[in-house]
Order: sequence, then structure tokens, then C-alpha cells
Amino acid sequence: MNVWGVHFENSAVGGYRLWMPFDALNRSGLAECRRLPDDMALSKMELEGNFPNSLETAGRWADLLVYQRMDTLLNLSIAVSLAQYCGKPFVAEMDDNLFAVPSTMNAYKHYRPSLPGENLSVERIPEGKEDLYKGRKDGVIERRPDGSLVFVTQKYISCRAVAEEFLKEADGVTTTTPYLADVFRNYNPYVYVLPNCIEVDRWKRLSVAPHDGVRVGWFGGMQHYEDLEVIEEVVPEVLKRRPNVTFVTTVAIPDFWRKMFDTGHPQFKTVAFAPFQAWPEYLAQQGCDILLAPLRDNPFNRAKSNIKWLEAGALGTPVVASPINAYADIEHERTGLLARTKDEWIECILRLVDRSGEREEIGLAAREKVYAGWDINRRAKEWALCYHDVEKRARGYRQRGKVAM
Repeated sequence: MNVWGVHFENSAVGGYRLWMPFDALNRSGLAECRRLPDDMALSKMELEGNFPNSLETAGRWADLLVYQRMDTLLNLSIAVSLAQYCGKPFVAEMDDNLFAVPSTMNAYKHYRPSLPGENLSVERIPEGKEDLYKGRKDGVIERRPDGSLVFVTQKYISCRAVAEEFLKEADGVTTTTPYLADVFRNYNPYVYVLPNCIEVDRWKRLSVAPHDGVRVGWFGGMQHYEDLEVIEEVVPEVLKRRPNVTFVTTVAIPDFWRKMFDTGHPQFKTVAFAPFQAWPEYLAQQGCDILLAPLRDNPFNRAKSNIKWLEAGALGTPVVASPINAYADIEHERTGLLARTKDEWIECILRLVDRSGEREEIGLAAREKVYAGWDINRRAKEWALCYHDVEKRARGYRQRGKVAM
């Protein structure tokens, strides 16, 4: 079958959920998959032109369309219109619980529930002018208790509302975890769990860069501010107790670590972000002996996948992680360490700092488990089965003259 995909952004979101599975499907011959170029967005595409820059040509070529997180009204309109125009089913791919975004994240303002009435514009209708409003389709006429008439319109459509419609309109939904699948089944009954995987052959070629001392690392963006609070006091304490430790992190430094950065703390090092296309090699170059995966226990994070553990394990690097859903695959003291409290975090990190043999043992066990269970080339058939199921079911509805949903 022919599958055409549109990624949400040029990052790990697009990489793990679309580019990597598509490449694996092409290599295996299970499907022919094409997608937008890395730096393109759906809204930049032309209606007509050369494939893959033409919406119409792409839609007619494909048996199935796959869209990532269409959470703007423009992109949702294009996605649904293209699917209907070409008569092709589409899959909604979403890997975050957008209906439980923490208030500490920038995205919260777009996905928070609206307060009653806050999204409505109320215009008083002058006496005798009701007929001027009756034909309008952008709102409704309401009568107030005092007998006056008002015209009520919606000010804007939130990303949250668009995301809900995106899930409802799709012929099938793909996501990363069983927890997320349960969330999305509130909007669509056809939800498929396709776990994040890695390209094992690529990671096998890598080795952690040599360095002096012991390096402990965490890599991510400012959207993880609340998660980093879990280790806010842990990192300074570890650096204080072990002068041979260097903490390596991204330039997105939370304010509570800013002083270490501003004063040039010799054990605190920041590195720039790297494009996803170069990420495995970049992570290996940082030379980390231990990687951290803190997550605050909340509905948003319970939907997260184990990607940080997969990446660390692929390098044979042990992880200290929070004991929540995302890291349920970690066997404590065998394929990683799990820490809940501040003292547990400090104890686990220092344990790995002081015991190079245990670091190696846990790292190798994690690598063996990751390689065996999360190789995209071995699991590409799961994507193929999902896509075939969605297309077959949608085709059956069309043949019977019904709507897919």
C-alpha cells in the first residue's frame, strides 16, 4: 500500500513517530511510504505541483494519509478536506496527552479547558433589528431574562478543541502508550498502540566519547521545567559530594540552576541543542556515564513513553529514572535504577558514580533489552498491520456507502 505522511515538526516528534517508521516500512517492503521534506509544514504545501509538494498529487497517490497532531484550524481543515476530496482514509498520530498539559508548560495556554463563557462574544441586538442577524451562521441569537436579544459568537477555536476534532475525524488513531490509548478512545474507538522504537543498526555503530572523571547528563527543553524540579536539589548535592562529577545539560537552564551557570561552576556544563537527524551521534559525543530521566507524576507524564531510557540503553549507558508509567520497563538494579525521593536520587546517582563495574553491568543489560524489544526494523510490521487495518475498514465503509466514523 502507499502511505503519505505529514509530520508535526522537524524534531524527535516527527522523527520517532513518522520518519523512522516510514523508513523501516520502505526497507522491509511492507509499504511504500513518502512524506514531506524535513523542514516543511502542511500549510506550506501547494494545491498543485510536483510530488511531494502538491497536496492533490500526494492525496491521489496514497492509499492512506497519516497526519501528526493537526491542532490548528488551518491544518485540520486542509487534512480533512484532502482526505474527503481524494476519498482516502487518514490516521491521526498523536504522542502527548494534550488534554492534561501542566500549567508550567508554554503549551498550557493553548490546551487548557476554557472557562464558562470566556470564549464567547456577546453583541446586543438593537430593538427591531433582529432580522439582520437571523441569516448569520457565525453565531446564535439568544434572549436574555430581561427580554433583550443578543448575538453570541465564538471568539476563537482553541488548539484543544481542534485536537479533539482531529481525533474524532480520523479513521484511526496511533499513539505511543496504553495510557494514551485509553485517553484517545474517549474521542475515537479505533486506537492503535505503536511504541517508540530506535534504529538499532545505527546505534550499534556508536560508542560513548572518552573523557576524564564521571559525566552525568540530562537533555531536554524548557517544557520539562516541572520535571527538573524533581532533581533541583539533587544535582548540586551530587556535585558537592563528588568533585570528579561533571553535570552536562542543555542550554535550556531552569532558574534554580542559573547561579551555577552564571558563576561558571567548573562541574556544570551546558551544550547546544542538536537536530534530530544527528541526535544519536550527538548524544554519544557528550560522553555521559549516567543519564537522568526525572518525571513528575501527573496525567501528562503518565502518558509519556520510555524514549530516554531507550536512547541511553542503546548506548549502554545506565539510567536513573522516576518510577512512573513511562519507565515501567526498567527492572530496578538490573536495567536501570528507579528513584522517588530526593535522598533516593542522590543515593542512586552516587552509587553509579562510585561503581564503574555496576554502571557497565546495568548499561549492558539495558542495551540487550532495548535492542531485543525496541528495534524499529523488527517492529515495522506493527505499523503495516495498523495501516492496513485502517485502510481496509475505511474501504469497507465506503463500499457500503457509509461514513467511516
